[in-house]
Amino acid sequence: MDSSLLKQLESELDLSRSQGHVYSHGAEHTGRWNDWFSRGQQSLVREDGRLAPDVLRDFRKLRIFTGDNPVHDPSLRNPLNLVHPRRRGERALLRRCLEILEDCGYDDLLRSYPSPDVGNPYLFEHKGHRYTHRWFKHIYSLGLLRKTLADRLDPGFTAVDIGCAYGIFSSLLQQEHPGSHHVLVDLPEQLLLASYFLRQYRPGARIAGVRELSDQQSITREFLESFDFVLMPPQYYDRLEPESSDLITSFAALGELKRSFFDYYVNAPVFRSARFLATANPVNSASMFSDSDVTVLDYPIWDPAKRLHFDVARAFFHPYSYPKARTPFFYEMKKFHVFFEYVGEM
Repeated sequence: MDSSLLKQLESELDLSRSQGHVYSHGAEHTGRWNDWFSRGQQSLVREDGRLAPDVLRDFRKLRIFTGDNPVHDPSLRNPLNLVHPRRRGERALLRRCLEILEDCGYDDLLRSYPSPDVGNPYLFEHKGHRYTHRWFKHIYSLGLLRKTLADRLDPGFTAVDIGCAYGIFSSLLQQEHPGSHHVLVDLPEQLLLASYFLRQYRPGARIAGVRELSDQQSITREFLESFDFVLMPPQYYDRLEPESSDLITSFAALGELKRSFFDYYVNAPVFRSARFLATANPVNSASMFSDSDVTVLDYPIWDPAKRLHFDVARAFFHPYSYPKARTPFFYEMKKFHVFFEYVGEM
């Protein structure tokens, strides 16, 4: 790993730590989510407080903070992939992902934006495409926005992605719209992965982080337009000025929150003043997280005059956990909890 990049990321971690922003089993998140994130944090950050370079290098393969498929090397050179029920199930799941993109007419986007090797993921190769389950979901979301919003957004629009993970969607949207600007909101440790991913996948991109944000008591559109990507811990989110963003996106993240923090996001001035919202989240968060009472009724999506698209989310049809083996040769594909997808004016 590039030692200068590692040093830069550790400097960002130290600054977040000094400001009290690093993750500490947050009360705003559900217990199940906290357990998942804690395990990833313990892998990424060593006992001495430094980053583990090997974990950082392989963070997608190791599924740090974010699940994905394939879990195993899907190459058919390994005969186990032809007979093992879970591995056969993984391959069937990933083929289904491409079928959905083809059915929606979004497969050209996957051809334009194949998954990179950053993070050393296992990549599934099929019909000339290279992708993972998570990569497919963001290609699908990109296609949905192209269909509904492409002619409505100004070339230099600003977008805020709540719960950005390591930045797949924002990186894809910025490539589709090179003049656009993107705010990625997530916990500092997740933003370290986003910083690592973007600096390698999008070399030359103008990226701001907590060092640049710490001097901004009020974060203006003009500040955001100075960068391609702004990596923002949640503590800075309420500093975003009204009308500083044209588009709010959030995929699965809002449904992982307890109500108080859900309200923190959706009632913020930047959220309420944005022109458009694009989201996919659980219809009923309690079906996944027993300590959340957020439902689809809590999202500001119910004015039919502002609705551009509203449906069951096709991309959320199977969880990231790999298929369950039922016999030595057969597997069971578990269905995911019902998600909705929405695109519309705010």
